[in-house]
Amino acid sequence: MRTVPSRDACETFWLLALVALCLTGLGPLPTRAQELNDPAFPVEITECGQVVVTDAILVRDLVCETREFEWAAIEVSASNITIDLGGHAVLGHPVGSIGIRAEDVAEVTIKNGTVDGFLVGITFADSREVAV
Repeated sequence: MRTVPSRDACETFWLLALVALCLTGLGPLPTRAQELNDPAFPVEITECGQVVVTDAILVRDLVCETREFEWAAIEVSASNITIDLGGHAVLGHPVGSIGIRAEDVAEVTIKNGTVDGFLVGITFADSREVAV
């Protein structure tokens, strides 16, 4: 005859597993809804011409075809954010006009990647406290 663990034993097991995850720094995995609604989770940059208004991360190399000079591969339209290129590259093809543009923003950081193949790689017009 096989015994089934009691409900208390199962609850204790999962509670201990959750405590172990938290103590190791992994914690419970967030749901997609939490990621979309929580500004602590960066938005994914997935396409050329994307406008960024919160912390964002590039999830793969981005190859952007040439457009008119007013167009940028990534447009930063908010202050106090970080753009993490995630070790990837933003590339102009054959040669783009602007890689990343931010105008009239403050405290913006762009890090961890490459911007290449543009007439202007990164531009911060009328901005302050920026870091690349």
